[in-house]
Amino acid sequence: LVQRTYTECEQWRGRVIARLQSERPQLVVLSMLRADFPTGFPPYARAWLDSLTGLVRQLRDTGAEVLVLGPIPNLHSNVPECLSVHLDDATACSSPRGTAVNETGMASERAAAEAGGGRYADLTELFCTADRCPAIVGNALVYHNQYHLTPYYAQLLAPAMGALADRALFTG
Repeated sequence: LVQRTYTECEQWRGRVIARLQSERPQLVVLSMLRADFPTGFPPYARAWLDSLTGLVRQLRDTGAEVLVLGPIPNLHSNVPECLSVHLDDATACSSPRGTAVNETGMASERAAAEAGGGRYADLTELFCTADRCPAIVGNALVYHNQYHLTPYYAQLLAPAMGALADRALFTG
């Protein structure tokens, strides 16, 4: 554990913003982990939302459109470990949509992104049915662990991500 003020993230972010100001991209896509680590800034709390609005404004000031990607559903388990225990029943590693998706938090995040001049993409339909969020879609393992997608599922999502990027550019 670091026993000092951790400034590396702020330094890195400052360098990235400076580079974006210099390169002036058409679109910046922003994704983030929404996990409640003991940082004092839990996801969807006021400080989180205010920071998101400020970051989107700062990114928009570079001249870019900004697309904030909503969270991937949280199945609340390390999926490969769960599947290794439930070899005959992959549905045991799925979650109810209401448990895996924080609709209220996402609505707040959408408002925060839009307040900063950005767009927000709810990705839930790429992962969940109307009532469940599975660990496997078709023959594709979705989660590498609790927080990351498998490279294969990410590759399958590429056309959808491209369409979201195109929409952000052309409707911006």
